[in-house]
Amino acid sequence: MQAPMASLPEHQIYIFATSIMAAFFVAAIIRLWLLRRVEEQLLKNKAALEKQVVTQQKDLMMVRQDANAWRSEMQRQFDLFRHMASDQLGVEEKRFNELLSKSQRREYELLTQLDVTKQMSAELPEAKARILHLESLLEKALANQAPAPAPAPESGPSSSSDSDEDGGLPVPEPVSPMPDLSGPSGFMISPPPAPPVEEPEPPAPAPAPLPVPSPFFPPKFAAPPPPPPSPLASILPVTPASLPVLETAPMDDAKFAELEQKLAAAEKKNISLQLVLTKARSRSRTKTKPSPRTRLVKRGLVLQA
Repeated sequence: MQAPMASLPEHQIYIFATSIMAAFFVAAIIRLWLLRRVEEQLLKNKAALEKQVVTQQKDLMMVRQDANAWRSEMQRQFDLFRHMASDQLGVEEKRFNELLSKSQRREYELLTQLDVTKQMSAELPEAKARILHLESLLEKALANQAPAPAPAPESGPSSSSDSDEDGGLPVPEPVSPMPDLSGPSGFMISPPPAPPVEEPEPPAPAPAPLPVPSPFFPPKFAAPPPPPPSPLASILPVTPASLPVLETAPMDDAKFAELEQKLAAAEKKNISLQLVLTKARSRSRTKTKPSPRTRLVKRGLVLQA
């Protein structure tokens, strides 16, 4: 190699080296031009991508704002629904308490009426015996008391002659004063009554059986003892007008059965209402509060990604 290069002239060697350098320079310039075009294309793509990123950021901000607004609206609706549900629950509890108080008051009234009816039915035999005794005493007093003879009016010629001589109205006959039967003076004027006849007293009625105590019935109070008979009933004359009229009606067993049926129905209704209230309270205590996402999934309001 050194022999042919040495054989070439010196200026040709420089020309050959310069041509090689010029070829490399042209290739480098072409490469720079190509790289410049690629750079311009990349810059255009970069600007487009930046615009797309800004647009996506704006869209993301709008989506976030919509999500926040939707979340606040759902929270407001949920609070409103919870408030309405609590109000409705309060109204239902108030109505239930009113029904419970009414049923308890009705039950107490029925129990009181039943107790009064039982006491009245227990006092009926004794009252009937007293009435019969008073009637027998009245009949004996009327039979022993003789009616007083009425004074006959005396009309003579003297009275007629006096009225004719005076030329006026006839003089009325003197009237004897009537005894006052409303006070003690009447009894003093009236003839003494006959001595009463001793009669065996009727046997006392058997006491009515006491009702069996029950946890649903209020305590029973014993009826007061009857007042003792007056000692003047056998001494003073008794007139039919002074005796009170006692209307005694036989007790009907159908009324007792109806009252017992109403009482049993009221007790069943009261027990059922208490059970429903207990179940509702236990359900409200044991019921777990679901998460917001669970509520949204159940309502189908979850945003799709």
